[in-house]
Amino acid sequence: MKKTIMIAAALSAILLSSCGNIMPPQAAVTTTAITTSAESEAKEYATPEETQAREKLRKDTFIAEFWGQNISFKDTAELIKDIEKGTSFEVASEKTANQQKVSVKSKSGTGTVDVMSIDMTKAQLGYSLSYILTTFGDNYHSYTLDALDGVTAENIISENSDMSVVVSKGRYSRSCSIQKTDSSGSHYGYAETVVIIKENKLTLISGSFISADMMDRQGFSSFIRKLSGNVEY
Repeated sequence: MKKTIMIAAALSAILLSSCGNIMPPQAAVTTTAITTSAESEAKEYATPEETQAREKLRKDTFIAEFWGQNISFKDTAELIKDIEKGTSFEVASEKTANQQKVSVKSKSGTGTVDVMSIDMTKAQLGYSLSYILTTFGDNYHSYTLDALDGVTAENIISENSDMSVVVSKGRYSRSCSIQKTDSSGSHYGYAETVVIIKENKLTLISGSFISADMMDRQGFSSFIRKLSGNVEY
């Protein structure tokens, strides 16, 4: 039987997941794997809940391991250059240590977009390009949705995802439209995450917007599309 025991990385990943934040940890995370016999039998008799928990642990471990790698953050100024042109939104940008945070505002709503560029050339990740794209993208998409106050899974009215991988490059996108009603009326939201990897450079564009005006949802979708169009792929 094959059984893999995750030591430091698994524990770090659980702590990281519980706080709902995937931003880089301060210290590097290491993984030690001890292999015995037959994981196939364990999978055969695992309940759906156990399988789901095992997969979540694997994904959380990857996220912790990713931020513990020898990666570096690149300047994103060129990606957001002239983004205020051709949009009806009020746009402001603030640079932090690792990313550019873009604030978007209309008469009826507000939103934010995270823009990040990561050089993975010196990283040693034993995962396929498609796994990196989907796991990193899904995790950050969840993080982006969590930033929308008061939005639950029941408020998501449609969701779309897409991924393409070609040799040393790949593109992932995941989006959802949101609608919720409370005592102050109806609110329309949109969230989208785009991850592009080309020649060991990962670019992230992930944002969400909520407004009392339904048309703002379409406008914000176009805004994300404009930003991702600035990324060479």
